[in-house]
Amino acid sequence: MGVVANRNKGLAYEREIAKSLSLWLSRGEAKDWFCRSQASGAMATREPGEWNSQAGDIAATGIQGAPLTETFLIECKRWKVFGLGSLIYRKSNLMSVWYTAVKQSVQATKLPMLIAREDKRKTIVVVDEYGFALLKTRCGLACLAHFPYQNMHFFSFEDLMQLDPSVFLAHLGKVKQ
Repeated sequence: MGVVANRNKGLAYEREIAKSLSLWLSRGEAKDWFCRSQASGAMATREPGEWNSQAGDIAATGIQGAPLTETFLIECKRWKVFGLGSLIYRKSNLMSVWYTAVKQSVQATKLPMLIAREDKRKTIVVVDEYGFALLKTRCGLACLAHFPYQNMHFFSFEDLMQLDPSVFLAHLGKVKQ
């Protein structure tokens, strides 16, 4: 697959995730609470602080989605293979993208959240220990795997979408406490 086709696949994936997050938090009422951020977050890396609302790949379009994107910097990645098995050797596409997301989230004073999918696989959500505290401890979501050394905790995106949005949002403000 060429560079343009890969780019288009990534853009389509970001739109798909934005729509899924919108439908989830709106309880199926709206598809547009989230969208791809401007230049896929590049504005925020150019001028940190001024463009924090555009940090990451997903941005809120209004106040309804703001609690999620004010807490998490959301990166979306879709690959043919991202090397989940290679994490134990600390060499994988996934880990490289994770470290970039962590660095950007620190600059934006948000928590990192990576939503990723390998071709012909289910979508996963990767968060740090604070995201883990929200999803596992407070919301009761099953953790699929975790790599403490890399501070990576894996959850099923499908399971996240089944979570009661009001429970999730109620705990969102307590994440960094």
